[in-house]
Amino acid sequence: MKRSSIHLDSDDIFEDCSPRPIQAKQAKLLQPAIFSVPVIDGEKYQPVTYEQAMTGVKTRVYADGIFDLFHFGHAGALKQAKNVFPNVEVIVGICNDELTNKMKGKTVMTEEERYSSVSHCRYVDEILRDAPWILDSDFLDSYRIDFVAHDSTAYGAPGTEDIYKDIKAMGRFISTTRTKNISTSDLISRIVIDYDVYIRRNMNRGYTARQLNLGFVKRQEVKIKNKIRRLKKRSVDFIHKCENRSANLLLGFLAMFGRDGRMSVLLNNQKRRLSDTLYPPLPPPQQD
Repeated sequence: MKRSSIHLDSDDIFEDCSPRPIQAKQAKLLQPAIFSVPVIDGEKYQPVTYEQAMTGVKTRVYADGIFDLFHFGHAGALKQAKNVFPNVEVIVGICNDELTNKMKGKTVMTEEERYSSVSHCRYVDEILRDAPWILDSDFLDSYRIDFVAHDSTAYGAPGTEDIYKDIKAMGRFISTTRTKNISTSDLISRIVIDYDVYIRRNMNRGYTARQLNLGFVKRQEVKIKNKIRRLKKRSVDFIHKCENRSANLLLGFLAMFGRDGRMSVLLNNQKRRLSDTLYPPLPPPQQD
């Protein structure tokens, strides 16, 4: 029986991070996820139905993407895929560099780096390398995939307005929810916005202008900004020293000439002695 797309709500992906008892099935967390291989046995695959999956039958859920600069938003989507049914194996499909550059643009990490990053996520059981951009039933059958998990946004490609259209029509699509305020583009934007800061940071840590691909003009600009920054720091340090010295002088002056200062005490003592000399106390009257 076909079923319309399943939707998962995304609560806080870190809602429960308390320690749990160690179980035998957690032993596999000691190793990264394995690489997927297609099954070629000539038999037509019968996918697990929604009803069967809910009873605890092992269910293979596929989630695909680029996963550049792997972050907690990616992990949140994979966590949703892992928990949609009681007994789930998560297969993560990752597109290679050639296909990604053609369809979406340049990545920060290479395909091997992206494979390795995702393979260490605790919710992932298998990594499928060289994943296709558009899925079909033959692909799902060859990797024994029962359901596909992704957010419900329609992702277009040449020849189609939604690359998951056919999967949704089969009733084998699980709709996950994106984590707000985090994406690979957001992370890259943060670096671009503070570009000069990170340039100076890396140069201070030993990277050369050549390694950072800086042109002549940019190198001179960075040098000038570094000199200005050092000059500002020296100026601030000098002002602080002057302020500290002024405070010490003021405290010293008050300690010497203040109402209870050493000089005031000395003058008061001298005044009393002079008064006693000029105006000695009268002797007590004698009684007859």
